[in-house]
Amino acid sequence: MNLIYSKKAFTVLEIMIVVSMIGLLATIAVPAFKHIRSKTTLTMMINDARQLSSGAEQYFLETGATEIQFSTAQDGTISGPMNVYVSKISSNYTAVSESITDGGLFFLSHTGYNDGNPVFFSDDGGISTID
Repeated sequence: MNLIYSKKAFTVLEIMIVVSMIGLLATIAVPAFKHIRSKTTLTMMINDARQLSSGAEQYFLETGATEIQFSTAQDGTISGPMNVYVSKISSNYTAVSESITDGGLFFLSHTGYNDGNPVFFSDDGGISTID
């Protein structure tokens, strides 16, 4: 009497190996994803800072003023005299400076970078963070 057995299901060992491989891949991928997202947020902040700085410089040149006041909404819309030069920046900033002085610093703060701590920008393109 010969019985022919056919394998129709995965064994517990095979399932455990697959689950552990998925877990290993996830532990590698999640930190890399967080790093890429943080780097992307910083690039976005630098681009927004350049826009604000350029708008402020244009305002200073046209009016002879040394400071510009503005405010930003949660969606990134800018109001005040800055709105003529920069109408909108990226959204979801937790804090944005309310003024920029000629030769001075201003800051942007976003939860996606530096744990929401402000990143300071100078109007000549310098960047510094507080850890």
